[in-house]
Amino acid sequence: MAVFYLHDEGQGTRNLGQVVTMSADGVRNTFSGVVIGPVIMGRDITLTLPPVVAPSLYGLTTPATHFVGRETELDGLLSVLAPAAPQPGRVRVAAVAGLAGVGKTELVLQTAHRALERGWFAGGALMVDLQGYQEGGARLPVTAVLTRLLHDLRVPHQHIPSDADGMATMYRSILAEYAKQGRPVLVVLDNAPPAESIRPLLPNAGAALVTSRHIMAALDARLMDLHPLGSAAAVALLERQLRHARPDDQRVTRAPADALEIVRLCDGLPLALVIVKALLTAHPTKPLDHLAAELHAERTRLSRLQYGELKVRAVFQLSYNALNDAQRFLFRLLSINPGPHVSIDAVAAAASWERAPARQVLEELARAHLTEPGALYGRWQMHDLVRLHSSELGRAHAKADGRAPALDRLLRYYLDATNAACDRLDPRMAERGSDGSVPARAVQTAPQPDGPAHELAWLDAELPNLMAAIGLSADRSPGICVQTSLSLADYLELRRHLNEALTLFPLAEQVAIRIGDQQAAGHACNNFGNALVQAGSYDEAADAYRRALGHYRGTGDRQAAATTLSNLGTVLLDKSRPADAAGCFIQADEEFTAVNDPHGRALALTNLGNAMRELGAPEQALRAYKDAGRLHHALSNPRGLALALTNTGSLLIDVGEAAEAVRVFGQALSLFRQQHDRPNEAKTMIGLGIALRVIGDIDRARELHERAADLMHFLGDPRGEANALDQLGNDFQDAEAGGEAIAAHERAALLYRRHGDARGEAEACHNGAMALATLQKFDEAIPLLRRAADRYRAVGDGEAAVEATGDLGMALAASKKYAEAIELLTTVADHFREMGKGHSEAMALMNLSQALHHAHRNDRARVAAERAASLFRAAGDHESARLVTRRLKKYGARRALRPKRRRGPG
Repeated sequence: MAVFYLHDEGQGTRNLGQVVTMSADGVRNTFSGVVIGPVIMGRDITLTLPPVVAPSLYGLTTPATHFVGRETELDGLLSVLAPAAPQPGRVRVAAVAGLAGVGKTELVLQTAHRALERGWFAGGALMVDLQGYQEGGARLPVTAVLTRLLHDLRVPHQHIPSDADGMATMYRSILAEYAKQGRPVLVVLDNAPPAESIRPLLPNAGAALVTSRHIMAALDARLMDLHPLGSAAAVALLERQLRHARPDDQRVTRAPADALEIVRLCDGLPLALVIVKALLTAHPTKPLDHLAAELHAERTRLSRLQYGELKVRAVFQLSYNALNDAQRFLFRLLSINPGPHVSIDAVAAAASWERAPARQVLEELARAHLTEPGALYGRWQMHDLVRLHSSELGRAHAKADGRAPALDRLLRYYLDATNAACDRLDPRMAERGSDGSVPARAVQTAPQPDGPAHELAWLDAELPNLMAAIGLSADRSPGICVQTSLSLADYLELRRHLNEALTLFPLAEQVAIRIGDQQAAGHACNNFGNALVQAGSYDEAADAYRRALGHYRGTGDRQAAATTLSNLGTVLLDKSRPADAAGCFIQADEEFTAVNDPHGRALALTNLGNAMRELGAPEQALRAYKDAGRLHHALSNPRGLALALTNTGSLLIDVGEAAEAVRVFGQALSLFRQQHDRPNEAKTMIGLGIALRVIGDIDRARELHERAADLMHFLGDPRGEANALDQLGNDFQDAEAGGEAIAAHERAALLYRRHGDARGEAEACHNGAMALATLQKFDEAIPLLRRAADRYRAVGDGEAAVEATGDLGMALAASKKYAEAIELLTTVADHFREMGKGHSEAMALMNLSQALHHAHRNDRARVAAERAASLFRAAGDHESARLVTRRLKKYGARRALRPKRRRGPG
């Protein structure tokens, strides 16, 4: 029986009730007390529940047979529902939000069934679809939902209050009594509209699971944002679904790459995967690659992703229908952005809005899960299929939305913002032309790595968008395409984004030629050459620089031509063509002088010094370095001065003045540190370490090379790291730590090989072989020497290849492979004779004579030894001449191979 007391406004409390007796399986209530308004304030309440839980309390929808990829989310929801959770008297609520079709309902169903199986909700479960996103925007009234819930609780219709407050009071009272008697009920509110409208539906006892396309931030609940499935989980789900329908369906197993492509095109959306499963199950012989090909076309993908009443487009449209006009406009406009995410500023520029309303509407769209926050705050992204829906709607409303002008504004924004960010990376960027183009720049003048943090962070975040925008603008706005590409040159070199540089600059050259801008085409070629140098593609870099020269000469830009000449000379120097390189540097110096560019002259003179050093003209090299240093000093350019000092230090080591080199490298290191130039700091540490090793300070040399290797690794410069490791190996050799030396050289060779630096790999292999030879491990040294010789030949360094071949002959002789050793050493001696290198020829002949002696060919051995002694005497090496003379009578002693010291910092 139940006695209801209702408060009658102005008349106090009056008894409206009578005893009500319900059926045997119904609810029998006896209330005594006072009702104040709609809230029961009962003093003595007796609520008798039926002895058996009504079947409607087991009314959960049946969960899917296959459920993968949501283990973490499932555990998270179960932890909320667990009875042992903190504050056991508190209602436990979890709200799952996410994109339409992402699997929210399935997740809460799986969670609810597991919770019931564990006995956590002896009272059963209630589930209701709130229909929060219906066609036409119609939603179930709260009274209709409460009526449904009270019916499920077995309350007869005639005893359900007519007003929402009364319904909510009865609903909560019944749930509270269930919980009091140890039979708590789990309430599942599926497809909920925003939080405020569902508050009356939340229980005051037991627990609740809520799903919505909106983030339920206002609820006192554990919030969970559900994302699409990852690739592996999506493929696993597709396979299990197909095998469940047809156990012999092995299409996913047989074509995993096609399955992966399908789930990529569906972007892991579970609803799309259910449709794919239906499409494939309906056609059991259809190959996966056929369906993948059908889904590949973006304009028809959403039309293909439907089967019967299952339609991806339809569920997205319901979310779209729930938006207001401003939200709909911005949602349609977002798909014009060609990149993977978009910033608030870019959206504001495209929409021609102020920043604040753009941010507000983006946040509203994110709450509706039509966009989602990007990895960085202030950036937004869309699910691939939602993006396609936005694009469809955008095209349909293109004229009204002003879609084409919005795209033009967006591309202009990316150009202007890129220019603003890049201006601070290099002071010379202020010289940008009125067309936004950047002057040609020599490869030695990379910007400082610790540039303005804000600008670098912006460029790092925007690079994918900028790449996509440049590609889009190639036909639509060719000027913007070229200008944005050139503006990024310093940034791409600074961050070593080689793939992006190798993609953008050829495109920029082609577009510039098409629009008749030779100057920009020259800049693009020059920057392309710089990127190719970074990638180790010297032949292609030389071709790019030559094309740039042609463009500049067509415009009469002598300064840009001079810079490109200097860059070309640097490549020729790397190709072991120092004479040709010197010619380029001399021409560059003349051109820079003609246009009164002391900065360019300083660079050209530094490079000229490098060429003269390779040509064996140390006095001319030193003069060039000093002239470059004076120019840098006059220009107040400490970084340029430091570069000149490092080259001077390397030259001083060559001419036997290692102690002075230590002092010079120390000055350069201090200057680089003052400029926060970490890459050149690391390079200078390598040079200083070499100088210290030469004067016998092995411990300090090893410490510097270890620090340099670590710094290069941190900076992401694998070639620099390999150089430091190779020199560290030489340190260990001098310290007679052969095992450590071999390990360091092996690591260096591996890094060089991985990053396509054939010259570096050759030197590391050569040095590693020498370390093995000192340990008498000639059989292990032989393959390294063969590879070193091959790599030297691949980069056109014939002299180094001959030296490595000579050492290979010595290793073969030491391994008693005399026939091959004699053949190789004979060839090596002939090559050195042709090169006019008498002392090197004498060394080869001396080793040849020893191999001939061990092969019992003493007549030829004597001839070779006599020739070697003669050449040594002619070169002034009397000690070696005496050694060979002694060996004319006795050949038993074996000469140890000597480590090479080839790679320096210059």
